[in-house]
Amino acid sequence: MMCDSIEAASRSLKEKTHKSISDIVDSIINYQLIENQYDDANITFKEIKLAKQIIKNRLMNIYHVRIEYPKE
Repeated sequence: MMCDSIEAASRSLKEKTHKSISDIVDSIINYQLIENQYDDANITFKEIKLAKQIIKNRLMNIYHVRIEYPKE
């Protein structure tokens, strides 16, 4: 459910940056949490946090988004 929603939404992003990907993952999963869509799922907040990070990393790999290095 998480991945299906996020994958579809990520295709509509005009700019596929680290921030835009991170924002869309967070907003979709947070919305699903607020809507109690995980109430019957055997998943913890720790696992949801891990899933967010994995999905973000995978999408950044798919769209070849490079991490932003600090400016010196």
